[in-house]
Amino acid sequence: MSGRSITHEGVDLPSMLQAITSRYNDLLFAKQQDVLPLPPAYSGPLDQRTTGILKESGLCLDYGLAYIDADISHLTDALRQLTENRRLLHDLKRGCRAALYPISILSLEILTDILCYAANDPINVFDTKHPAWAISKVCRLWRTIITTVCPEAWTRILVPCVDYRAIMLKDDVLSSVLGTVLSRSQTHGIDFTIKFNEVPRVVELQGDIWAAVVLHADRWEKLHLSIHPSVADILGDLRGRLSSLREADAYGFARGGYRCSNTIYRSEAQELQVSSQFEG
Repeated sequence: MSGRSITHEGVDLPSMLQAITSRYNDLLFAKQQDVLPLPPAYSGPLDQRTTGILKESGLCLDYGLAYIDADISHLTDALRQLTENRRLLHDLKRGCRAALYPISILSLEILTDILCYAANDPINVFDTKHPAWAISKVCRLWRTIITTVCPEAWTRILVPCVDYRAIMLKDDVLSSVLGTVLSRSQTHGIDFTIKFNEVPRVVELQGDIWAAVVLHADRWEKLHLSIHPSVADILGDLRGRLSSLREADAYGFARGGYRCSNTIYRSEAQELQVSSQFEG
C-alpha cells in the first residue's frame, strides 16, 4: 500500500488535510509580514497608516480564527466518528476470527460443561484471577454462560485469613467482589471456607465480611470455619438460619484449648457431620 490514504470514494485525505493546514499557514505568514514591521507596543502614539493596518489585520484574523475553529470542530467530529467506526470494525474482526476457532463449533451444552469445569476451583474473594472471572471477560456468550448458566461455579467460596491482601483492597471493592460472587451463585447451596484471625486492624473488616455472608446462611451446605475466642460470639448469628447445612468443621486456636459449641449446627440439620478440632 502506498503512503497515500485513499477512501472508498476516491478522496485523497492527506492532500485534503494538507490543503486545509496550508490555507492557515499562508494566512499566518501574511499577517506576520504585516505586523512585524510595526513599532512595538507602548512606543508612543500610532500614525493613521499604522492604525489602519492593525485594524485591518485584526478583522482578518477574526475571520481566520472563526474559520479555523469551524474546521477544528468538523475534524474533531470526524475523528470521533472514525474512532467509533474503528472500534466497531475491530469487533467485527474479532467476531470473524472467533467463528473460526474450533471451540466455536461446540454445542452450547458442551461449551457450558467445559466452562463450568474450568471454573470449578474455590473462589478466593481476595483474588480476582480465578478462572470464573477470566472466562467472564472473553466474550458476551462466555460471560452469559459463566455468570447466569453456571451458578455452581460461584458456590465454593474461600475467605482466607484477612491480612495485608485484604487491607490493600478498599472496603467497597471487597464488598463488590463478595457481593458479585454471592449474587452469581443464585439460589444454589454454598460451600464456605472462612478463616478469621485476631489481628486488631482487620477485626472491623472481618465483621463486614461476616455480616455479608451470614445473609446467605440459609444456603450454606458446608461450612469450614476457623476462629479465635475473641470473635467466637459471631456464632450466635447462625442460630435458626442453617436449614441447608449438611457438614461443618469448626477450628479454634487458643492456648489451653478452645471449645466451640457444635449444638449450633446439630440443632439446624438432620444427620449433620460435625468435626471440631482445637489446637493449644
